[in-house]
Amino acid sequence: MYAKRWLTGAAAVLLAGLSACDGTDPANAVVGSKKTAEHMKAKLQMKAFADAIKAQELSTGHYPTSLEELATEGAIKPSDLKDPWGHDYIYAPPETMGDDPVLYSMGPDGEAGTADDIAHEWTGG
Repeated sequence: MYAKRWLTGAAAVLLAGLSACDGTDPANAVVGSKKTAEHMKAKLQMKAFADAIKAQELSTGHYPTSLEELATEGAIKPSDLKDPWGHDYIYAPPETMGDDPVLYSMGPDGEAGTADDIAHEWTGG
C-alpha cells in the first residue's frame, strides 16, 4: 500500500516538475508525442514507397502507375496504403521524364493542399 502511494506521489511530482520546466501541460506533451509519432510513421512509409518506386523505375525503365501496383507486386504491404490517419497516400508518376513523382499524405485533416500535408522530398540519384 505504501509503495503504491509513493509511486502515485512520485508520478505527480514528476509531472508537476515537467510542467514547471517547460511551461507545458503534461497531457499536451503526450498528445504532441502522438502527433509526432504519426508524422514520423507517414514519413517512414513514404520513404519505403519511394524506395520501391525508384527500384521499379531502375529495373523496368518506368515508374509504377499507382501504389496499388507496387502492393500487388509485393514491393510494399497493402496494409501500408493508408496513412496514419486512415487516408490514402497520394501518388502520381512524373508527367515529364526527369521530373520527380508526386508522393504525399494529406495529413490529419484528410484534405489535399492544406498546411498539414506531408510531402515526400525526393533526393537526387
